[in-house]
Amino acid sequence: MRGPSVFIETDKNKAIAFDLFKPHHTDERFKVEHSVFIDPASIILASGSKEIVEGASYLVLSEISGTEEELKAAWKVAKDLGLPTNSPASIEVYLQTALGDPDLRLVHIFTGVSPHNGYCYQSCGYISTKKQPAI
Repeated sequence: MRGPSVFIETDKNKAIAFDLFKPHHTDERFKVEHSVFIDPASIILASGSKEIVEGASYLVLSEISGTEEELKAAWKVAKDLGLPTNSPASIEVYLQTALGDPDLRLVHIFTGVSPHNGYCYQSCGYISTKKQPAI
């Protein structure tokens, strides 16, 4: 069962409200994770108690690999473009840069609070046309 709903942004160029993007562990709304951005052209599917976007791959924003300098440089690219902090557009540019995939398209963001440690997290759903290496 989902808790109280939160506003879901559909405009990539608008910043997601801070209390939704980085919820506090005492925020009752985030006892379950919530979508805070969904690309309006996406097809939403249910997966258990959460929504996912058809064809999207998901990763937790804080778990992207790279050196601290590389990750800061990826955020700087978005900042230098003048994109609002915590906007889906800035996160999309960050992901494109950090993952080396300029065609990556951000389609979904959901946030939550870990019941294990109380820290918030942001999970990003994206669609990529980049070819994966053959095994």
